[in-house]
Amino acid sequence: MILKITMKKLHDFFIKLERQLFNEKWIGSPEYEVIRFTAIYLIVGLLWITTSDDLLAMMVKDFDLLVEFQTAKGWFYVFASAILFASILGVRLRRNKQLNDRILYQQSHDELTQLPNRRRLSEIIDKRIEKNPNLAFALISLDIDDFATINELLGYSIGDALLIDLTKDLSQRLGSMDTLSRSGTGFIITYDLSERNQIQLNQSLNGLLSLISQERILEGQSIFITSSIGVSLYPKDGQRFDDLFKAADTAMHHLKGISKNSYNFYTEDYHNQRMDRIRMVNELRKALENKELYLVYQAVVDMRNDELLGYEALLRWDSKVLGKVSPDVFIHVAETTNLISTLEEYVFEQCFHEIKVQAQNGVDLMLSINLSSKGLVDISFIHTIERLLKNAKISTTNVQIEITETAIIENFDLAKRNLMRLKQLGFTIALDDFGTGYSSLTYLHQLPIDTMKIDRTFALQKGQGKQQEILSSIIDLGHKLKLKIIAEGIETEVQKQFFIELGCHYGQGYHFGKPNTLNEVIKKD
Repeated sequence: MILKITMKKLHDFFIKLERQLFNEKWIGSPEYEVIRFTAIYLIVGLLWITTSDDLLAMMVKDFDLLVEFQTAKGWFYVFASAILFASILGVRLRRNKQLNDRILYQQSHDELTQLPNRRRLSEIIDKRIEKNPNLAFALISLDIDDFATINELLGYSIGDALLIDLTKDLSQRLGSMDTLSRSGTGFIITYDLSERNQIQLNQSLNGLLSLISQERILEGQSIFITSSIGVSLYPKDGQRFDDLFKAADTAMHHLKGISKNSYNFYTEDYHNQRMDRIRMVNELRKALENKELYLVYQAVVDMRNDELLGYEALLRWDSKVLGKVSPDVFIHVAETTNLISTLEEYVFEQCFHEIKVQAQNGVDLMLSINLSSKGLVDISFIHTIERLLKNAKISTTNVQIEITETAIIENFDLAKRNLMRLKQLGFTIALDDFGTGYSSLTYLHQLPIDTMKIDRTFALQKGQGKQQEILSSIIDLGHKLKLKIIAEGIETEVQKQFFIELGCHYGQGYHFGKPNTLNEVIKKD
């Protein structure tokens, strides 16, 4: 025991000494360890030789006895140094093992919840499948809806507390053969089906949704959340964890595009749709470089005398790979992949250029340009518009910027501030698709709106039910607010006269001409 304590003190002494003498970054390297142990051996040997020989000479006068003691002393040194080095090496190896175990654990587990992470779960499931290929289980990808908003509005401490609370509840609900792991903004669950059927699986999924959506009190805050769940089945949807997770994740993301607080089983169609989307994103990234994107223009007229007021610029995509792609499709893809700013910069630049060219030719071209929700709340893109305007050197009175209610509702304060800036630059502002949202009326007196564009659904459903009364009220309100009112989607003379009778004097739609290149629409008009 005394020897063990002595060895520990020696070890701690050398550790303290080496940290004072050497650079911390060098300590622990293989070269350093070789030098360190060699130095210890030499120091201990030198001290032993110099002190023990003198002591023996002082204590033993008989030469033969001195020789025997010298031999015993040598053996003692060999055994003592071996014990010393074994002790030092043992302490170091144990510490290294503890450190390696901790690193391996951190690499395979979530730091917050201590659950296995996706990488570790992958190892567990693949080994389980390899050992028993006849397993039956479901892989569940569970994502907390709008989790980023919780962190942003309530703070990361609330978000962390929520995850810990959910971990506890989910762990208690799952069976002994099920596994729970953490991934991203949610969890991955393997649900054993060896003794369960499809009905029980559906009941469990509904139970998970109910469990997650119940009220939670965290740090004094009352929180209600929902989740979206994607499910894949082994072996139908994949033979390995990665394939199963990809399938479940695809099903979950497909569900998020439709609704939330529900579950969805993977089908092959989802994979095809996702691959189509990936291909579209890749092609859209190359579209500008390949000159596949172009603008068409649709006339806006005074319906009382068919006098031209201007044009709305509309972006089109004729892909060499995908053919003609609907703007509803590729604009949505651009908005969800952060490509929209690139496309909108192209549109604004082209429109400003056309206004300048036409002005040089004596044509006073009036254009209306659509600004997406992302563009409206992105101050850097507002600066991009200013830069393009400065380079083009045109009058902003010839440009109207169209926004939708969606663009405003995402971040009202920022949208209002950026709209005020655009108004200061001289642009006129139009609220597009009016009448489709829930709060449009509140925006008219709070924002610098000049034009109200009535959604095309009113033209398609004219006179049906209470549509006429609603439409008449909208038009009267617009007149009282001194707004220019434009009816969209006018396709027939009957629709045109219907709006004129209600007091809406301006219109846009196929009845006045389909979108076409600028040269063609100017030639026609």
